Amino acid sequence: MVGKVIKKGVLAGVAVVGLEAAYAVLRPAPKLPEFDPSDTFGDPANPSLRVAVLGDSSVTSPGVSGPEEIWVTLVCRKLAETHHVTLKSFAVAGSKASDLIEGQLQDAISFRPDLIFVSVGANDALKGLPK
Repeated sequence: MVGKVIKKGVLAGVAVVGLEAAYAVLRPAPKLPEFDPSDTFGDPANPSLRVAVLGDSSVTSPGVSGPEEIWVTLVCRKLAETHHVTLKSFAVAGSKASDLIEGQLQDAISFRPDLIFVSVGANDALKGLPK
């Protein structure tokens, strides 16, 4: 009798976990605001530094309260201690590496940056892309 109760409990637990997993995979993702971290930082009298950032939502940062919390903004603020930094973001949420090459790279090169940050790959991994 106890064995049957345990089996039913295990089966119920597996069913609940299975339904939770299906819900997590099939439900639409919440739409959160995204941000463009493009800005200027520091004293214009300091040496100029042009920074380009290419990537995906790891740059547009849905879920943070504003662009001041994005990692590349924090990096540029640190660089602004000794430079006048112009940050230009070319990132597009949802981008894969191939999207970055096809849709962001040329504009970033045309910007003529001194420093480039690239943050992409999560969407490739999630979709199981080999390249």
